[in-house]
Amino acid sequence: QDYTPDPLSLLTRSLDGPFTLTADFSSATTKGRIALFVSKSPTSLSANCVNYIYTGYEVGLKGGPSDRDWGFKIPWLSATGEKRRLRIRRLRDKTIEFSDMDVANGTWVTRFTMPQGVHNEDGWSLATDKLYVGVSLFGNTSHQSDVTFSNLNLSLDNGTVIILR
Repeated sequence: QDYTPDPLSLLTRSLDGPFTLTADFSSATTKGRIALFVSKSPTSLSANCVNYIYTGYEVGLKGGPSDRDWGFKIPWLSATGEKRRLRIRRLRDKTIEFSDMDVANGTWVTRFTMPQGVHNEDGWSLATDKLYVGVSLFGNTSHQSDVTFSNLNLSLDNGTVIILR
């Protein structure tokens, strides 16, 4: 049971303009996935957001235009390493980038880009002025998660940095 209609939001911030959201993720299995997310709704993550997930061996995106499983039909991609840093960035032109890196080697890999906040294949959009970002429990919320995250960092274009350790 890999999907709950409304993931439990563990932390949510509303933002206007550019931002960078990062966190370090560690996981042994895929039970109770914790994800970084970006959403166009403050109250319902279902069908309104993209969840960026690290399972311990792969990274993937869930959500988007469909409220079931893969909205974007993007396959899981190999991502090894004891700890991955996931990053969601919104640029000045509203482009949204989903990147990750193996913390040990420090090289960022961009996995998915939404130019001007729009997924051109189906026209689904996060191109609103105010977006909601944070960390959520995406998987089966009836089980304890084995995923941990640390070093949550939200940087705004004006230089403000919010850190939760």
